[in-house]
Amino acid sequence: MHGDSLRLLTLSLLVAALGCSSESGTTRDTVTPDAGASTADADTTTTTGTSLDEARAFRTQVAKAVCTTLDRCCASTDHAAYFNQFREKPYELSAAPSATDCERVLGETLGKLHDKWLPSVERGTIAFDRTKAAACVTSVASATCGASLATTLYGSDCWGPRGKVFLKKVALGEACENIGDGTYYGECDPALGFCGNVSKRCEPWKTTGQDCSAIGTWAFCTPGLNCDNATPSRPGKCSAAPITVAIGAACTALSGPTTLCNEDAFCNYDTGKCEAKKADGVACKYDDECTTAHPFTCSPFGAGSCGQNSYCAGVTR
Repeated sequence: MHGDSLRLLTLSLLVAALGCSSESGTTRDTVTPDAGASTADADTTTTTGTSLDEARAFRTQVAKAVCTTLDRCCASTDHAAYFNQFREKPYELSAAPSATDCERVLGETLGKLHDKWLPSVERGTIAFDRTKAAACVTSVASATCGASLATTLYGSDCWGPRGKVFLKKVALGEACENIGDGTYYGECDPALGFCGNVSKRCEPWKTTGQDCSAIGTWAFCTPGLNCDNATPSRPGKCSAAPITVAIGAACTALSGPTTLCNEDAFCNYDTGKCEAKKADGVACKYDDECTTAHPFTCSPFGAGSCGQNSYCAGVTR
């Protein structure tokens, strides 16, 4: 897939993509489960008032760390670019705040997602991990300007529905709520399955050859599989597992297994084929074209060159 910066930001902070689609025909969207979603080794809090207080305070703490670091490292255009990722639901921020109003606005903005999780924290179906929360705040506050900060600001460990601070942990067969946070697994452990629209219980991801649909009963494919040929009135079938293809091979098939390029290649959607990743200094449109991997490595967006470190690289006072 294209790895343009805007899409990178949205995917790292907002919605978990679907493995199935309600649209007629096929889809290339997939779900990637959280490798760290299990709470077995997590230092999670209990579901007492103290846990809720800590979870509620996290947004303020991380907002302060982010805004302090943005002020230290980011020019006005980069400051505005950071807040672009909050224009979509559930945030719907209309414009970047001023530097003096950054902490308040960012705290309130993060709260639009966090507040959807707090009742689940109280029920014990989502665990708040105080250790990871503290590590998140520290990582932002201590990041050096440039590529290190970009990676920290848009990394998945701290942010969004797939972050590791709020851990969804309801097991298969147990009751769950679809809590409106932009994911279809609701309170369910995303490594195991999704929250059924009818059963209101956690159901396992569907596997190759099984019926799939995003309409009515919901039936989502195992992460990495596509739901082929689904329509609003008829379920589709989950595809076979993704396949990896070589440089020069087609990578834009709209049905069957997802086609992935080798790790040293990217899918050029203009040509429809896998091409070798580009060295620093070579012209690019999207981040995933580049051998050097970090957000905004292809800058400026759409007409840049690989290996850039200019995003939030420091402010001259």
